Amino acid sequence: MQIEGARTVLTGASRGMGPYMARALAKKGARLVLAARDVAGLEATRADLAAAGFSAEIVRTDVGDRESRRALIAAAGDVDILVNNAGIEELGLFEKMDEDVITRVLGVNLEGTIALSRLVIPGMLARNRGHIVNIASLAGLGPTPFGEVYAASKHGVVGFTKSLRATLKAKGAAVSCSAVCPGYVTGAGMFADNAREYGSVPPAALGSSTPEQVADAVIAVIERDLPDRIVNGTPQRPTFALLALFPRLMERVILMLGVHKTGENTATKRTIT
Repeated sequence: MQIEGARTVLTGASRGMGPYMARALAKKGARLVLAARDVAGLEATRADLAAAGFSAEIVRTDVGDRESRRALIAAAGDVDILVNNAGIEELGLFEKMDEDVITRVLGVNLEGTIALSRLVIPGMLARNRGHIVNIASLAGLGPTPFGEVYAASKHGVVGFTKSLRATLKAKGAAVSCSAVCPGYVTGAGMFADNAREYGSVPPAALGSSTPEQVADAVIAVIERDLPDRIVNGTPQRPTFALLALFPRLMERVILMLGVHKTGENTATKRTIT
C-alpha cells in the first residue's frame, strides 16, 4: 500500500518507539493522527515533526477505554492506516501480581488493539483500501520467563493479526494487516526504560535492535504487505521453528543460554502499582 496521502492513526505516539514511527511515516507522506494519553508527549512529538517540516493532528486517547477509542476514530475520519503501537509492560513476579494489573495489561495491549481494528475495518472494506499494523513482540512468538501476562497479551496480538489477515485474504479484499515483533529495543521503549531503572541488559543470545529499525519495519510491512517482521539483533525464526519441533529440548537450551535472566532481573526488582 502507498503511504503517501494515507490517513494514518498511530497510537502510543507520545513516547518510546512512537515518535520514531511518526517520523518514518511522515517522511513517507502519511497524513498523521497521533494518539496517546499524554498530551504533553503528543505535543512534543508534533513539535519534533514540525521542526522537520511535517504536520500532524493529535487526539488524547486511552486505548484501554471504549469511549476514548470511539472518539479517536470519529476524530480521525476515514482511516487508511492504523498502527496499534500503544502498549504497557508490567513485569513482576506473577504470583504477586494484582488482578487489576493483569486486567490493565490485557485491556491496553490486546483488547485495545482488537477494538480499534474493529472500528476501522468496516470503512476500510467499504473503500477496499487499508492496512493495520499491530506492534507485537518476540514475547508473542515464544516463552517469556517472568513476563507471563505481557507475553499472553502479545501472543494474543499475533494470533489476532494472523487470523484477521487470513480472513481478509479469503475475502479477496485490498485491505490487509501485519504484525511487527521487536525483541529487545535499546534507546527507547519499554526495555530501554527497564535498562535505565533496573540495569537490565539484553540476553547475549538474542542481541538488541534500535527504535529506528522498528520504525523501518512498520514501513516495510505496509509497503510490501508482509505478514510480519521480526526486529531483533540476531535471526530468530530458526529458534521458533526449533521450539515448535523440539519444545522440551529448547526449554533446556533457553535455560542454558540464560535468556531468563533479563526478565528475572526486572521482575524481582520492580514494584508494580
